[in-house]
Amino acid sequence: MTVVVQITGGLGNQLFMYAAGRHLSLHHRTPLRLDISPFQAYPLRGYLLDRFAIAQDLATPEQVAALKSGALAQAEQARTGRWGIRGILSRRSRAGRGGVFRADDSLAGTYLPEMLRTPREVYLQGYWQSEQYFKPSEGVIRADLRLRDELSGENLSLANSIRSTDAVSLHIRRGDYADNPHLSRLLGLLPLDYYYRAARTVAATLSSAHFFVFSDDPDWAKDNLQLGLPVSFVSHNGPAAAHEDLRLMSLCRHHIIANSSLSWWGAWLCEHTSKIVIAPSRWFAQVPMPDIIPAGWLRL
Repeated sequence: MTVVVQITGGLGNQLFMYAAGRHLSLHHRTPLRLDISPFQAYPLRGYLLDRFAIAQDLATPEQVAALKSGALAQAEQARTGRWGIRGILSRRSRAGRGGVFRADDSLAGTYLPEMLRTPREVYLQGYWQSEQYFKPSEGVIRADLRLRDELSGENLSLANSIRSTDAVSLHIRRGDYADNPHLSRLLGLLPLDYYYRAARTVAATLSSAHFFVFSDDPDWAKDNLQLGLPVSFVSHNGPAAAHEDLRLMSLCRHHIIANSSLSWWGAWLCEHTSKIVIAPSRWFAQVPMPDIIPAGWLRL
């Protein structure tokens, strides 16, 4: 019996997928295997979970094919929406041992408790963007998501600066949200006003706040974000080192996140018990995400 979870997308999405699979494997008391085959046809992002202290047990093509074969493959093609997901729980592979549990993209930020009723041999396919998928295993997940390599170079210097101040991470997500008209309409760019309101909210209770700005478009951020408060722009880590930006974010005491899974994880992994986390009141423009923001985070 094995839980196999599909891993794809950027680092934040990879972490959601891993965490959901990890908790389900613990719930079922079965091993967890990762299917990273989507990266063979996904040039935009690289697989980064190997930077973390997780068990790198990769699923073979044969294992994936066995779980997705026969009647399940046909059912998967016909399945749409929440009711389709519920329906698949009664189905099994031709061998009678496993199944597929797939959440459509429209349910990325919706918690589906049905996951816990899957068979003990199952293939997970979806984004699973809610801490409810792994909250009961939070201690294990946090231990797994320690980076293997120690801080060094400019990242070590920045980490020391972050630790010596009332650091607030502020993340501006642009990239394909801005460049791709379809994604821009579907997901939406956060306006600068969101960041100004969030920064004022933090500064009102933390007079010594120092903002560390992370962005996939650092030049745009420097040219357009004028907080009038102490600020440092972090721009030396590129997409291949997104895990380093994640670590630096997590070291900050407080967080202003974008509608981005990367800064979501930066805030979630932060261990400061009195942290302030500000998130956008509406995550995506046209995709309901009712369960993505944890309790205790402030929506603006």
